[in-house]
Amino acid sequence: MALSAELKRFLFRRTLRIFPIYYLMLTVMGVLMLFGMASPELASGMPFHFAYLSNFWIGYVLHDWPGRYSHLWSLAIEEQFYLVFAPLLLLLAARRHLVVCALTVVAGLISLWAMRAAHWPEITIYTYPLSNFWLLALGGMGGLLIARNAGGVRAWLGHGATLFGLSLCLVGLCASEPAWSALQNPLLFTGVNAVYGLCIAALVGSIACCRNAVVLGLLETRWLAGLGRISYGFYFLFVSQPDPRPDPQPSCTSAVRGSSTAMGTRDGHCGVVRDLARTCAVVVADDRRAHSPPEDAAHAGGERGLRIGARGHVR
Repeated sequence: MALSAELKRFLFRRTLRIFPIYYLMLTVMGVLMLFGMASPELASGMPFHFAYLSNFWIGYVLHDWPGRYSHLWSLAIEEQFYLVFAPLLLLLAARRHLVVCALTVVAGLISLWAMRAAHWPEITIYTYPLSNFWLLALGGMGGLLIARNAGGVRAWLGHGATLFGLSLCLVGLCASEPAWSALQNPLLFTGVNAVYGLCIAALVGSIACCRNAVVLGLLETRWLAGLGRISYGFYFLFVSQPDPRPDPQPSCTSAVRGSSTAMGTRDGHCGVVRDLARTCAVVVADDRRAHSPPEDAAHAGGERGLRIGARGHVR
């Protein structure tokens, strides 16, 4: 009974956050396409989108990005992860969660290497579930390690020098992404991706653990917390901009796409800055429960880890 109630609570919270605006957006776009008021790029993939299988439609059916609707694949990955991973963690003892996350990371990196070695299409690799699940699991590991404070990880991550160093590393990796994403050596390509994912997870953990007054003041500002709460609204606004012109994007969408690409992402998918802003606004409040009982802290850390990896497909 407790397991069933916990699973329902977890899935309900995620469903309430995502489903209403997601399905409203799909419905509105479907009606607009029927009346010729929106481009039909989304039409052939509607069954996939309603089933949260957009990544399979893009990577295995189209083999191409469907314009402004491309980023729906990331929500599909997130929901697939929730539906598989959440029940698995709830079925296992809390002491096993770190091992499960670690195994998921290893499996994901192996799959990334194997697909690269087999010369799979780049878009198929990019949207494949397992090649993204490992990043989400990496976020879960970070949350668990912070909650357990293993080896003083909280103090190390919370140090200002750590935050600064990780920020520089991530900026460097984002700036050089066009170069290392074209690496032909599968092992080297996988290694750089692993470092990139580790930097993202560590940076989010560092921000969550940081007790610097300036950083905390910034993260707790009302506008940033508000941005975190409405981030999904901006996410769907990205696709619902009417565009009567044959090709160019509206100026608002172009600005979002440009700033996201500058941070090292493809086609405007989930910029690092936006994800960190949303995640940290939620994580900082949770992390103040430093004196929680061990069992509660581990549970909170696992759930927080899922949030840390909520857009783990960023590369």
